Amino acid sequence: MGRALADHQSAARHAPLSVPVTLGPSPKAASRPGARELLDRLFEPLSAEDRLVIRMLDFEERSAVEVRRLTGWSAVAISFRAWRARWKFDKQFRKLLKEGLL
Repeated sequence: MGRALADHQSAARHAPLSVPVTLGPSPKAASRPGARELLDRLFEPLSAEDRLVIRMLDFEERSAVEVRRLTGWSAVAISFRAWRARWKFDKQFRKLLKEGLL
C-alpha cells in the first residue's frame, strides 16, 4: 500500500494542471496603486523635513541620537516633528482609505 501511495504522489506531481494558472495581477489588484505610488501619496502632505524624520526614524530605524547628529536638530524638535509627521501620515492614510484607494 505504501508503494501505491508513492506512485500516486509521483504521478500527481508530474501531471499537468487542469486549472489554468495566471501569473499577472488580478483585475482588482491592477486597479490599485503600486507600493511606490502609494508611498508618494501618503507622503504628499508632509514637508521635506517631516519626510526626512519619518524616513530616518521609522524606515531606516535610526535612533533619535543618530537623527540629532545627522540633522543638528534638538531632541525636542525631532520628537515634535516625528509626532506631527506621523499624525499627517495617518490622516492621509485614512483619507486614501476612505476614498477607496487602498
